[in-house]
Amino acid sequence: MQQKKIHRNFPGIIYVLANIKGGFLLIDIQDKLENSWTHEQIAGRAKLDKLYNISFKTIYRAIEDGFVSENAVKLLPRKGKVKKNGVIEKRGSIPDKKMIEERPQEANNNLKFLPPEAEIETITILKQLNKSSRALAELKAYSEMIPNKDILISSLALQEAKASSEIENIVTTNDNLYKSIVTEKTIDPNTKEVLNYRKALWKGVDLVKASGFISTNIILEIQQMLEDNKGGIRKISGTALRNSLTGDVIYTPPAGESLIRDLLANLEEYYNIETEVDPLIKLAVSHYQFEAIHPFYDGNGRTGRILNILYLLKEELLDSPILYLSSYIIKNKQSYYSLLNKITTENNWEEWILYILKAIEFTAKETLELAKEIKALIDNTVAEVREKLPKIYSKELIEFIFTEIYTKGSHLVEKGFANRKTVSKYLKSLEEIDILKSEKMGREVIYINIHLFNLLKNK
Repeated sequence: MQQKKIHRNFPGIIYVLANIKGGFLLIDIQDKLENSWTHEQIAGRAKLDKLYNISFKTIYRAIEDGFVSENAVKLLPRKGKVKKNGVIEKRGSIPDKKMIEERPQEANNNLKFLPPEAEIETITILKQLNKSSRALAELKAYSEMIPNKDILISSLALQEAKASSEIENIVTTNDNLYKSIVTEKTIDPNTKEVLNYRKALWKGVDLVKASGFISTNIILEIQQMLEDNKGGIRKISGTALRNSLTGDVIYTPPAGESLIRDLLANLEEYYNIETEVDPLIKLAVSHYQFEAIHPFYDGNGRTGRILNILYLLKEELLDSPILYLSSYIIKNKQSYYSLLNKITTENNWEEWILYILKAIEFTAKETLELAKEIKALIDNTVAEVREKLPKIYSKELIEFIFTEIYTKGSHLVEKGFANRKTVSKYLKSLEEIDILKSEKMGREVIYINIHLFNLLKNK
């Protein structure tokens, strides 16, 4: 591998940090600092592995220039003496000095292949399985009766995207989200990430429906769309999952691209091969395994939750991505992470599988109720517009203003409803009877579906 050397007088440190190893040099430095490596150890490890050639001085310059997070800087050990108020003091000794070859903490390279070596069909699990399967079947049956399912799919897929991202502390408002969709302009970085989730979900739906299976390549495509980069599978060691409050390492995932690919190949086989184990139990097992492999530098949690929906589609337990599964995880976030960890530390599969099955039951019932509320709202709107605005009423027009929370005149023109002048009259008439509400954004006017917005906001 050709090494790239950074010279002290090189003016573009930003460029170098952004381009070495496909952009992951800075990620590698960040991870190692958070694992209590010194700047000398980071530089030494990189040279031993022949990954890149960088001096410890350049690493310090990156820190001083603000390219490393504040949390990592606090963890950086400092050596030597510092003069402070005329007093010479020693500070920042390294408590657990190790040779470079011994760092970082041992990765979970003993993660076992699937199926798990444990009883995953206990009586307790099977009892819950019956409840979960019944709730999911009711949701699927109802969704198939709705005349225009695109309305329901659009609303619920967006809610799932928002909730799943929120689990990773990527928080945006419903208003920013809907405005970004209709204006096709990103309002803030978090909103962009949620919209990337929605795009990745739909990409996955298309790929799985076309192929009939879930592959490593599909998983890679989903993650690339989520993160908007082609970083791919982790190649650099040092990744560790930490407690956000204490900084303690909770889990160190498997290291080494070859091993990670082998584990993903085994997961792919488990996803697609038919067994006597119920698909909902397999979903719970697969979700743990993917998160334990932790194959990417970022986006693992969100990719894993997209895979849950895709697996239900593959198994024909749903025919569209309408299960709002992340809403349960947000409400029970601490249990989600602690039960994942219990499998790693105690091989306790039962509690985790029960958690996922209960999540499916709860969210299937919750989604069914929301679907009924959306349908009732559409029916009421149809009746109101037919009565108050008979000259502009059409079923297609009402259905269209429910496909997205916000709309604008150009969208109706593109769909062939009428010319721009006539469409403008339609929208203003709907505003007069409080179905829509206009808002000016820059040079254009957009219209919000007031009642649908309030319904989803309260969920």
